[in-house]
Amino acid sequence: MNKERNVKSARIEVLSELITVKTANLETMKAAEEALKTSVEAIVSAPQEEFRKCVEELLKFSNADIKTLSKITKPSVGIRLCCEMLRSIFEPNFKPKRHAAETWQESVKFVSDKSFFIKLATCDADILTVDQMKILKKYVERAELNANKIEHESVVCACLCRWINAFLELACTLRVMEEQVEEMKELREQIKQTEEKFENESSELQQLKVDVEKVE
Repeated sequence: MNKERNVKSARIEVLSELITVKTANLETMKAAEEALKTSVEAIVSAPQEEFRKCVEELLKFSNADIKTLSKITKPSVGIRLCCEMLRSIFEPNFKPKRHAAETWQESVKFVSDKSFFIKLATCDADILTVDQMKILKKYVERAELNANKIEHESVVCACLCRWINAFLELACTLRVMEEQVEEMKELREQIKQTEEKFENESSELQQLKVDVEKVE
């Protein structure tokens, strides 16, 4: 009887030490997680907010508004580039055809649908590959791709242009922050595992205390 009590008492001491260490570790890890989260949010929040505003504007357009795009027979370079960029995002193998008019006819069919606008509103910026980012950045460098210049021809297309810029900015920001985000995920997993062990050891400790009291 005494032997059993001694074994359990020794185990209680070990568990108490383990729990004390885990409590301190959890506090340290959670503080580190919160610091990382704050850092990431501080950098990502601005482009996320800009993207949210663009999505909000896109969803205000009616089917009739969107269909006005198909009535544009001679688009400016800016409008044409805007639609090509959208295709580059959702059609990774897209390449403009030699004749701009032919590419435009295909592009306008691609974008002039309400369901496509819903797709834009629910699109995650992390879908872009590095190669796609490089292609889009080349488009953005073109002076013709300017929402304010496009707006006098098509308010809808100007909004699409703003969406593209916000989407690309957010995607690039997320790519830069990728390492910190991954670190945060790993830390969250470590916290989860430590908490599980903490709970198991705490339960075992409480049961051992009850057992020892019964023996006494």
